[in-house]
Amino acid sequence: MQHVLHDYAESELAYKRFLEPAIRTALQSLKLPIGAKILDAGCGPGATLALLLEHGPAGQVIGIDASASHLRAARLQIVQHALTSRVIVQEADLFAQLPFAKGSFDAVWVSDVLFPDDTGDQAHNIVARLCDLLKPNGKLAIFYGNWLRLMLLPGHSQLEHFISIANERRRSALRTWANNLHPECASTWLRRAGCSSVIVSSQTAIYGSPLSPHVHNYLQWHLEHIYGRIIAHRDEGFTIPDCVVEEWMSISDPRGPNYILDRPDYFCAAHPLLVVGTKYDGSSVGE
Repeated sequence: MQHVLHDYAESELAYKRFLEPAIRTALQSLKLPIGAKILDAGCGPGATLALLLEHGPAGQVIGIDASASHLRAARLQIVQHALTSRVIVQEADLFAQLPFAKGSFDAVWVSDVLFPDDTGDQAHNIVARLCDLLKPNGKLAIFYGNWLRLMLLPGHSQLEHFISIANERRRSALRTWANNLHPECASTWLRRAGCSSVIVSSQTAIYGSPLSPHVHNYLQWHLEHIYGRIIAHRDEGFTIPDCVVEEWMSISDPRGPNYILDRPDYFCAAHPLLVVGTKYDGSSVGE
C-alpha cells in the first residue's frame, strides 16, 4: 500500500495549536531523559517539533514524513522557532525500512498517523518497525488528537453524536475500518511489537468563553470545513434527520442570533487518546 498524501499544512498547524495543552501533558507524562533523541514519525508540517524538543531538553528531534509539501512547512517551523541546531526533518516512508539504525532513539512520537484510511492494514507492521528503532527502555507514544471525539457543541450532544457517526461512515466508505485497525487497538499493536508495558490514558484540552483569537478562529474553521462537510454526508445506510440538520444550521451560522461560539457560557473540550509502550530492556526476571 502507498501513502495517502494530503496537503493541509495550515489547518494542521492550527489544529495542533488548539490541542497544545493536551500535547504538553502527554509529553510530560513520558518523563524523557535529558538529552533524549526523539523521532517524530509522520511529523507533517512540524506542529509538534518545538514541543518535543522541550520535553527532551538539550537533545535532538528528527521528523520524518512522506509529504514534500509538509516537510517544506516543517522546515519553516524550524527556522521560525530557531531550532536549526537540534531539529532536522527528512523524507521517509513509514511503509518501508526507515533510514535509521536499530536502537537509535529514546522515544518515538506518532501523532494522528495510524488511521485505516491512510495506513490500511499496515499499522501493526509500522509500529513494529518503529519499536525496533528504540533503545532499551525507550518509549513509543501513539497520540490520537480527536479519537475520543471533540466536544465542540455543548448542549447539542445528539447533534454531535450524529456528526461523529457520519464522519466515520464517510471515512470508512473509502477503506474498511476493520476492528483490529481501529485506534482503540493501539495498545495491542505495541504489545505485539514487543513492548514490556503499555499505558493507555486520555489527555485534555479545554477552553471557555471568552475564547482567545486563535482558538475562536480554529473552531470557526472546524465548524465550517469539517462539521459542515460531515453534515452534508449521505449514504444508503445512514442519514442525519432533517430536524438535526436544522439544529445545526441554527447554531453554526456566524451571522445568526444563535451562533454557538458567541454564547457567553460557551466551552469546548478535546480528550486525545495517548498509548505509550516501553520497549523490553532484555533483562531477565529477577535480575
